[in-house]
Amino acid sequence: MLIRYLRQSSSLLFCQNEFSASIRGKLFQYNRFYSSLNDSDNKNNDENGSINLSKQGNVKEGETENESTDASAADDNLSDSLDKGELLFRKKGEKGRKKKSLKTVDIIGEEMLNAVSDISKTLHKDDVTSRKKTTYDLIAKLTEYEREKYESATAGQIEEMLAAPNIQKLFDSQQASEEKTIPKFLDSRRLKRGLFALRREMFYQAKQNGYNAKAAQDIAERAVEKARERVLSRLEKATEQKLLEKERTELKESEINEKEHKFFDLAFQVADKILYPQMRSELEKEKSKEEQPIIEPDLNMPNIFAADQPSLNVFTDISALKEHSLHYWSEWDLNAARIWNQSLGPRNGFEEMIELTEKGKMWPYPIDNEYLLGDEENVTFHEHIFLEKVIAPYNLPKQGPIAHFMELVCVGLSKNPYLTAKKKREHLDWYLLISLFILSHTFILNNIYIIISIILL
Repeated sequence: MLIRYLRQSSSLLFCQNEFSASIRGKLFQYNRFYSSLNDSDNKNNDENGSINLSKQGNVKEGETENESTDASAADDNLSDSLDKGELLFRKKGEKGRKKKSLKTVDIIGEEMLNAVSDISKTLHKDDVTSRKKTTYDLIAKLTEYEREKYESATAGQIEEMLAAPNIQKLFDSQQASEEKTIPKFLDSRRLKRGLFALRREMFYQAKQNGYNAKAAQDIAERAVEKARERVLSRLEKATEQKLLEKERTELKESEINEKEHKFFDLAFQVADKILYPQMRSELEKEKSKEEQPIIEPDLNMPNIFAADQPSLNVFTDISALKEHSLHYWSEWDLNAARIWNQSLGPRNGFEEMIELTEKGKMWPYPIDNEYLLGDEENVTFHEHIFLEKVIAPYNLPKQGPIAHFMELVCVGLSKNPYLTAKKKREHLDWYLLISLFILSHTFILNNIYIIISIILL
């Protein structure tokens, strides 16, 4: 059993070494490919430009045959130079040894290469130098496009592959690359955000335990400051003076009540994860180096998931199964997650727009012209336009100045897009009151003699 385990472990280690070596070789070839591509293009441009200039000086004016022969020779030189413009992948320290060759036709394709040659011939029929310059410019552009397309297509896969834990372990074990240090401004920004979030969380915890706002703020400030000092003191080298200060602080902390000790311990645990992650990761690596006991499964235990075992009939109706949880605790978790995420702010533009939309500072989409109209959303259009039915019960005259006036009022209000249906009815009621007042006075003036005679009798 021990011999078989040693064989398996040795074969697994050999496969890991081969896999990591192949990954590093691919990445090295990828970088060498595009660096040698630019160098070979520039070198070919210089050499072919000098050759064409020397050939062009020897061509005499009026000799069409020599021009045609030079043109054909230039095309042959172009194809030869493209064939010879191979991209060599060389290992580091092995000069002159060919690892792999790649021609220009393999990069952009034979059809595209023929199309470039035809375009240069069409644009510059007689000028050989311009033709070759145009050809090399087009090939350089197409090669650059292929490079960008390859990078955009493989960037995510390469990053995902390199971010895998197993690959990181392989690189760390073989020291493939040096660790990148975090810039100082990013470290300071992350430190400020972490301390701000920690201070807010401590304030929230103190409020939940019954402290008022002032006391909770003082406790949060002291807890964060104490936690920060403890983290820094643990990471720095201990000196005699710091040991004495630590003893004094421990004596002072012993006088603080038990509730504040809980806040200090909680703040210290969170600050230990936020502050100085590089040093903390080194400490964790040192702890992980200690060998842990390997627990192997017991092969003599019966397999309850075997096909020959009888079914327990536990999950008979899967569609009827539902998740059961208390609403209070789910809301508690969501509230805690929301507070933690809000303290760090939005991570990108989409989250910022979502936050502004939830606060009511941005309109939700899709949107129409009736957004936030309130009760007006339930009003149909005919209540805005056909207003004659509102004045119909008052039996106003069908002809005359009052009828003409009320018709103009109804038409004007029906064309007004800024008033609600309720406001339009209020305007009509006011105009109806005026019309009825005028009708009553005209009736009295027209029949005043009859009224006086009736009174005298």
